[in-house]
Amino acid sequence: MLAVGAVVSDTGIRAGEMCVRTIEDLSPTLEELRAVRRPQGRSESEAFTELLALSGLSRAALKRWLPERQQLLERVGGTATALWVSLHGNHHDGQAVPAGTTPLMPRGLARAWTRAVVETNVAMAGQPSWEPLPTRMEQLRRGVKPSAVRAPMMPDAEKAAVLLDDVAARGRTLAELRRAGRKAAPPSCRDASRSAKPCATRGRRASSTRCSCPPSPTRVWPTPSRSRPAAGSRCCST
Repeated sequence: MLAVGAVVSDTGIRAGEMCVRTIEDLSPTLEELRAVRRPQGRSESEAFTELLALSGLSRAALKRWLPERQQLLERVGGTATALWVSLHGNHHDGQAVPAGTTPLMPRGLARAWTRAVVETNVAMAGQPSWEPLPTRMEQLRRGVKPSAVRAPMMPDAEKAAVLLDDVAARGRTLAELRRAGRKAAPPSCRDASRSAKPCATRGRRASSTRCSCPPSPTRVWPTPSRSRPAAGSRCCST
C-alpha cells in the first residue's frame, strides 16, 4: 500500500481513476503518470488527460512494487496489464474471471487501503513524530495539489515518429554546419601550435616568420625620477 498512498499523495486521483491505470501509463523513468480525469457532475465527453508528476517517494515505492507485482502474477498465472491487479477471482459481465487477469476494483482498493492503514496506525502508535494516516483514500487526496500538464487523450504514435525524425534531421544538419565551420575557419596561432611548431616572436626567426596572432600590448614601466637633495641637507647614509 506504500506505492498506492505515495501515488495518491502526488496526484490526488480518485480510487476509480487509480484502478484503471495500466503499466503503459507510467513514464519509462517513473517520473510521470498519465491519468484520464472525469470531473464529478459532468458528462463523459468532458473527460481530459493529464500528465501528473511523481515524487521520489513514489518512484522508490513503484520500483519496489513492480517486481513484486510481476512475481504475484506469475504465481497465479495472471496476464493483467493493470498497474494494480486483483489476485482473486472476479466477475465481469456475468462471467467468472480468473485471478490475475483483471484490475483491482475501486471497492477492493478502498478495503485494502483501510485494512493496511489501520494495521499500520496500530503498529506505529506511540512512536515519536508519528501521525495516524487517514483510513479513507478520499481524505488523503483532498489535501493534495498535484503538478499536472494537459496531454492528448490517446498518444499518437505516428505523430511521435514524425517528431523524432524531425529532431534527428535537425541534429544531423547542425552537425554538418559545425564540421563545415571548422574547415572554413582560418587557423589561429593557438590551433597551429597544437599541430605545428610555435610561432617565432623573438630572435633571428622573428623577421622572416609572420604570426597571425594579434600583437600583445606592450607594457610600459614608469621610470623612477631621481631628485637631488636640497642644499644644506645631509644624506642619511653619511
